[in-house]
Amino acid sequence: MALLWAYCINTVMAFVMGTTLIFCAGNIDEVLANTNQGPFVVILHNSTGSKVVTVVLTVLVTLNLLFASVSQVATASRQLWSFARDGGLPYVYLTMALSSVLTVVNFFTVEGFNAVVSLAIVAVTASYSICILMLMLRRWRGEPLPPRRFDLGKWGIWVNGIAAVCAAVVAVLSFFPAYRSPTPEKMNWAILVFGAVAVLALVYYIVKGRKDFKPPRRKIA
Repeated sequence: MALLWAYCINTVMAFVMGTTLIFCAGNIDEVLANTNQGPFVVILHNSTGSKVVTVVLTVLVTLNLLFASVSQVATASRQLWSFARDGGLPYVYLTMALSSVLTVVNFFTVEGFNAVVSLAIVAVTASYSICILMLMLRRWRGEPLPPRRFDLGKWGIWVNGIAAVCAAVVAVLSFFPAYRSPTPEKMNWAILVFGAVAVLALVYYIVKGRKDFKPPRRKIA
């Protein structure tokens, strides 16, 4: 219940913050033209007119991002370890090396950073979509659902359907390049990386993964 209330409260706060940011952004071209500072720093300075307040607010935003990153890394590492333990992830060290290479791309080009961000959004959205679609499939087949804390009853299939459509829209938009009529240098290559990983994962599952993977273990001996 605490997680549910936290989500609802943060949704309202994010809406208020996003609306305020839109109205206080000012001239978008001028904000983006400033290459010495991040866009949100420029917006904070234009809105407050004070360097001290801008620094304080920037520190608060940075700390929130830091705490969120620690939480995400902890969650991702546990999921990665569990998946590898059950035989679903081959060559763990190779996977870690490839992830590190993708992270290093952020330091070289803006386009690389945008591609990595897009790839992360699509990957998370795809993971959600798989769970939602499998749940919808069980509903259509009339099979019993796993034990759960909350039950939406007859509205469950509609909520799942809306969530799947929203996830598909987010995934498609995340593959779009940041510029109209992009050149190869300005192209968003996240779709290429995502597609290659998806094809390799499918091939691995057909050849070997379906033989090695075991259902998640509830207890560790």
